[in-house]
Amino acid sequence: MNCPSLLTIRRVFEASLLAACLGSALPALAHGSKAGDISIEHPYAMPSPVSAPTTAAVHFRGLKNTGAQPERLLAASTPLAQRIEFRQGPGGGSAAGARLLDAVVLAPGAELKPRHDGDLQLRLIGLATPLKNGDEFPLTLRFERAGEQVVMVHVQQPKAARSTP
Repeated sequence: MNCPSLLTIRRVFEASLLAACLGSALPALAHGSKAGDISIEHPYAMPSPVSAPTTAAVHFRGLKNTGAQPERLLAASTPLAQRIEFRQGPGGGSAAGARLLDAVVLAPGAELKPRHDGDLQLRLIGLATPLKNGDEFPLTLRFERAGEQVVMVHVQQPKAARSTP
């Protein structure tokens, strides 16, 4: 019967301990996360269009306020863009005709679905590099009550937006 050596067991233990320590020191980068009473579900961005490689939008499967108080998303930032604007418009994910918002309001118990085909977007302006399918990047959301939350945004082509050959 082969038994692992004491050195092997020690290395596995040290690696596990290091992973646990690093995990607790990193910001919350989960794909679904919570900031206070706000549930942040599946942040994503579509690949940058060839016609506008320095702009894109961040979307979410959902933003839900589970609390009894209203909440406001006041700002967002990422190292990939010069700034992020909140825009609400006619739907379909287009920035054309969308109006600039100072904040995104989440009423108590409300759920917003700022998806790629919806009327609410977080517009990335001045991208340093175009977004490509499979990329990931951090996004910091600043809420009025819940404070800051860092989430990881996945760049993907949504099923409904994929072209079929």
